[in-house]
Amino acid sequence: MKYIVSAEYRFVYFVTPKVACSSIKEALLPLFPIDADAYRHVDKDGSTRIRPHRAFNESRSQLNKKEYLARESEFTDYLRFGFVRNPWDRLISCYRQKLLQRKRPDRKDNRPLQGSRGNPDAFYLGMPFAEFIEQVHAIPDSESDPHFRSQTGIFYTHDPDERCLASYIGRFESLTDDFAAVMEQLGLADRISLGHRLRSRRPGKKPYTDFYDERLRRLVAERFADDIRLFGYDY
Repeated sequence: MKYIVSAEYRFVYFVTPKVACSSIKEALLPLFPIDADAYRHVDKDGSTRIRPHRAFNESRSQLNKKEYLARESEFTDYLRFGFVRNPWDRLISCYRQKLLQRKRPDRKDNRPLQGSRGNPDAFYLGMPFAEFIEQVHAIPDSESDPHFRSQTGIFYTHDPDERCLASYIGRFESLTDDFAAVMEQLGLADRISLGHRLRSRRPGKKPYTDFYDERLRRLVAERFADDIRLFGYDY
């Protein structure tokens, strides 16, 4: 769990993997003392793109959850924002990117996704979707890869009060408008927008419901019950 802090603009961005976080990080980069060109990558077709994850990972602007909670009192008057996504749809995005589109794993341990302690090799390239959902369902949230870890754990404490840490939670389903509302509140609407950066909204993509039968739908509902309840999602 990662939280990007800007003391200059007084905000904290709660990073949620598979909720357009690459696009959001790239949009926010100009607000930080980071040399974006140092993280520019040239693709095989000659096009270039920024690697925002690496840029922020190597900056001093990013905290983990333990660090954030230890300093939480510093951010009471900051705009603390993030975005969530329908759990069924989010898993499709994870499956496509990590297990179907990759020709080789991008993790240092040569695994496409982190498995559990008891089954570190639970995931493999090209695995069937049903098996992917079964493995996700079986792995406790505390051992889950960030790309399918519950969103609740990012935004809420684990105490019985379920205290929300964010002051604004937008939705992937209305991301362009919700992100614009955040920038407006920060006084940055004329400088920062998502614009063309959204890569996950290609026309012609099948709806996520096409991937699920009733059994798989129930497995996701059980595994991500807190996300569904606290963020108001349904199938």
